[in-house]
Amino acid sequence: LGDPEDFKLPAFRRLLLNGILWCLHDPVPPLSPEPMDYAGSWQTMPVPGTWEDNSEGRLARYDGFAWYRCRVEIPAAWRGQELQLEVSDVDNVDEAFVNGVKVGSAGSPPPNYTNASAIKGNYPIAAPLTGQDQGLWIALRVYDHDGRGGFKGAAPSVHRGDESIKLAGQWDFRTGDDATWSKYD
Repeated sequence: LGDPEDFKLPAFRRLLLNGILWCLHDPVPPLSPEPMDYAGSWQTMPVPGTWEDNSEGRLARYDGFAWYRCRVEIPAAWRGQELQLEVSDVDNVDEAFVNGVKVGSAGSPPPNYTNASAIKGNYPIAAPLTGQDQGLWIALRVYDHDGRGGFKGAAPSVHRGDESIKLAGQWDFRTGDDATWSKYD
């Protein structure tokens, strides 16, 4: 069949599988899509949820830093007022940014790691940050020490008194760590 080193090549393994399936008169499955590069560019990730559960296994063993970002359109009546960003059940550490400004954190990343997965963050968003027409750009820097990383409970939410906006849905996501990611491109 060839050199044993050939079996390490995905194209060779695919050719061998196709030949076996052809002999068995079974249909040849389509090629798998290109894997997502969570470190090289922004991808979408559902929130809430963990990156292990929502990456088709690609991040099953990933522990480390990752960033989530989303844009929030706030009602006109909320502009120019102090709001609250609620973040809970993040495994294991989170730092929250609004329009590029850090508004709060829970736990500590390395080198002085402190787990905060059980802490509910209620971070004030200062009134000057809410007065912009483009809404709020929310970025969360997450550090996962072990286990499943990301949002294990409810999605974050923005509050004004008894009113709230739940931020469940598709967020921008990427692994790695770069402070410039707290701001939108």
